[in-house]
Amino acid sequence: MRWLTQTWVLLRKDLLVELRTREIVYSAVLFALVMVTVFMFSGFESAQMARGAAPGVLWVCAAFVGALVFGRTFQREREERALQAVLMVGDVMDALFTAKLLVNLILMALVMGVLLPVVTVTFRVTWTDVPQLLAALSLGVGGFVIMGTVLGAALAAVRLREVLLPIVLYPLCIPLLISGVRATSDLMRPDPQIGGWLGIMVAFDALFLVLGRWLFQEAVDAVGGSEGET
Repeated sequence: MRWLTQTWVLLRKDLLVELRTREIVYSAVLFALVMVTVFMFSGFESAQMARGAAPGVLWVCAAFVGALVFGRTFQREREERALQAVLMVGDVMDALFTAKLLVNLILMALVMGVLLPVVTVTFRVTWTDVPQLLAALSLGVGGFVIMGTVLGAALAAVRLREVLLPIVLYPLCIPLLISGVRATSDLMRPDPQIGGWLGIMVAFDALFLVLGRWLFQEAVDAVGGSEGET
């Protein structure tokens, strides 16, 4: 199938570049660890208060790290006008969207794989249902990645993209982030009930995916046109 082949080629290219440079993973993980360290010395009055703040710390770190990741992955396509070469293939938009989405998901999964244990140990958190915790993180981070991928493409040609990306991304994802924080907080209790919060995240993920694919094409066409004019 042509779409799968194109997706694999683009995904493999991005993963090989990251494997050789490791610039995104290293910077994202280091940034996340610095943020956790700052929160750790924020002066919580008790261990219980620190544990109560752990879900917020986890999602705030994920949000800031996400903006760092999304702003860089699509920027590689603009180097040496590589995006124009990709678009010349034809019928490649679905593959490009899927590949960029998967790259961001993989990078965020690696970061969260480090961030979650660090927050758990640092704030001495006990999760009552690990499978539901992983489901909540997957749905929350997944929707965040979808919107971040689209906005990363839309702002790739803007000089102040590092500043504008979080300004635009965070307000759009507030319901998703709040649902993630509430679901994660409930999972620290003996009998968590997070079905409602998971439902909200599923709805936003579906909405972001449908709208994101359409907006991604508009964004890439605009960025490709701006490259052609320069």
